[in-house]
Amino acid sequence: MSRSPLLHLTRAGTDRGPLPGDDWTTFTSNHSSYQAVVQAQVQVQALPREGGPGAGSIDNPVPGFSWGLQATVVLDVGLFDGVQRVVFGHGLTYWLHRLLLVDAITYLTDRKLSLGLERHILVDIDDIFVGKEGTRMNTKDVRVGGVL
Repeated sequence: MSRSPLLHLTRAGTDRGPLPGDDWTTFTSNHSSYQAVVQAQVQVQALPREGGPGAGSIDNPVPGFSWGLQATVVLDVGLFDGVQRVVFGHGLTYWLHRLLLVDAITYLTDRKLSLGLERHILVDIDDIFVGKEGTRMNTKDVRVGGVL
């Protein structure tokens, strides 16, 4: 993921590994109106083609096409028509796209519709004092753990 201004809940550079499914659309652009939000490395697979290699293949690449990182989510900042939009190259079944959708709503509404980043964790420590003998924690154990 890039350091896009769109990111709010989602943190850049956290998810690494293969993308789920095989029906992804990737985007390339050489215009400043489009910014890559999420990038993935393309895996080259030999596909059977009729009539030889087509446009965009390894043998016949289109200008600006790279087999390196490709954008799977793009932010259009609206330089052409004044309308900002976010384009996803896959559906919302991928968990990261769900977070990015929330970030996109936050960004496109100028943070009017946003979720705060503050979170609270409730730790119920009274249950750890009533366990079996030998597994129970005492007050000293809890203080050492930094809870009290």
